[in-house]
Amino acid sequence: MAEELKQPFAIGEINPYNKYFTGTTHLNMLVTRDEIFNSSIGNVTFDAGARTNWHKH
Repeated sequence: MAEELKQPFAIGEINPYNKYFTGTTHLNMLVTRDEIFNSSIGNVTFDAGARTNWHKH
């Protein structure tokens, strides 16, 4: 039996960008962009079977 891994971040809310994924993902925004840093940082958690679908070749 595998041990459950402790995650460093909370799971977050249902990802509003789920159209870029197959399956369900959750987004926890860690940093939002502001006047100084034009970037944001988020942690995405994948439910079982979820995959990224950012682009196709």
